[in-house]
Amino acid sequence: MKVGVRQIADAGMSARALSDISPSRQPEVVQWLRLHVDEHYLVSEDGEVIYTDQPRARNTKALEQLLSRYLQRPPRVQLVNRAIFDSFRDLQLEQGQERQVMTDQVAATGTTKAVKKILGDAIDADASDVHLRVREREANVLLRIYGSLLSYETYSRDVGLRLARTLFNHFSRSRGDFSEHIPLDGAFNFHHAEQRYGVRLNLMPELRGCTIVLRIRNPQRRITLAQAGYTSQQIAAIGESMRGHCGLLLFSGPTNSGKSTTVGSLLGEVPAERHVLSIEDPVELQWPLVSQIDLSSLRDDVSLDELLACTVRQDPDLLALAEIRDAKTARYAENMALQGRAIIATLHADGVVGIPARLEKLGMDRGHFHLPGFLSLLVSQFLVPMLCVHCRVQECINSHFKTRSQALFGTPQATAWRRNRAGCERCVGGFAGRTVIAEALPVGRELRQLLLRRDFDGIRDHMRALGIAGRRDHAREKLLAGQVDLETVENHISPLVKGR
Repeated sequence: MKVGVRQIADAGMSARALSDISPSRQPEVVQWLRLHVDEHYLVSEDGEVIYTDQPRARNTKALEQLLSRYLQRPPRVQLVNRAIFDSFRDLQLEQGQERQVMTDQVAATGTTKAVKKILGDAIDADASDVHLRVREREANVLLRIYGSLLSYETYSRDVGLRLARTLFNHFSRSRGDFSEHIPLDGAFNFHHAEQRYGVRLNLMPELRGCTIVLRIRNPQRRITLAQAGYTSQQIAAIGESMRGHCGLLLFSGPTNSGKSTTVGSLLGEVPAERHVLSIEDPVELQWPLVSQIDLSSLRDDVSLDELLACTVRQDPDLLALAEIRDAKTARYAENMALQGRAIIATLHADGVVGIPARLEKLGMDRGHFHLPGFLSLLVSQFLVPMLCVHCRVQECINSHFKTRSQALFGTPQATAWRRNRAGCERCVGGFAGRTVIAEALPVGRELRQLLLRRDFDGIRDHMRALGIAGRRDHAREKLLAGQVDLETVENHISPLVKGR
């Protein structure tokens, strides 16, 4: 039975009486209440009674189960009028008591607005990612701009948890409710300045709290391979592979290297007469001529094996896999390639030479690598911040740089373009945009034999013999053109090594 204001008053229980109830000090309960402060729960110190202003079946039951674990019996739920809790809050403020989740930075009713402001500012700053790090005493928000993480704002821990909970429980399409102790993925669309952006987020528990990373994608921003920074030779190789009707076209690189953006730009250019089927987890960008399957939105009773088996009957001309990340997706890609299908996919590997080893590690049969039509093209790409052309500086280089330049490129340099760390009004710390440093290796008869023998050094010799640029060669072109500097290249890729 719901207890009204008059009934509480008649029973001698007023808002002030409610404020006299000693709240629970059990850490797990306190943490739970902090995450659900908007729902007006109060638990007595002994854990015997839950006071709440209205029934919320799922969360009330969850709190009851939490208390039952250490009470060894279910607690009693006391429903009270919303006005009691409003009065209770006023009394807390009057008495100067600290509120659990309220701070001067983000008001209780403004958490959604705060999330929107953070995302809006990130988009305006051309940030690719937003990091929310919730720790023991505070929460930090950082923006990744042109590859570098820059501090945005610092909040209290409680505000950080409110932001996180709002992201997952209000904005996101995720399979579970927020908990800082459980890994969780999600995605949602965000509208800003009359444009729609795709946001993918991931939560990872951490020793002192959790870290949430939000990847921001602009579906209206479609850049060509040339605009991304690929060479004409690489563009021709990728185009030829895309026009093929069988084999694996693989894009590798570390996280935040632009793989998905590259694949997306290619899918957006596939002619309408080809049926493209894309399997993603989750769908980040939508393409009108592509049939897109969102794994994150599937019912729990639909298995991945059933879904993948169904794709064969869809008669696709091109299959797109967001990522080959485990043995199951590797096995699927392998089977489809053996059936003569054309597949485009991404995976994490270090350079084109590392792709076959990565596939083998994920369970693919190395014996298939030498089959004609199984592998089509191996691509590796990295994103490196570009120097701002308005404030970059050209300086005489020291003896160490001259020696390194001679060893890497065979030609000594007297001067080199460098980043202006002070920056200008048109850049961020001397950087303005990012460019791809890549290598693209078509798979022919000789390469298949090298793969079968696992002669990885021989693959590099094979590339040089055919005049195929490695990442060192591509970096050299951009260094000489003043688009990047050596320090930045090696910080974002790895130390350049002669022969790679």
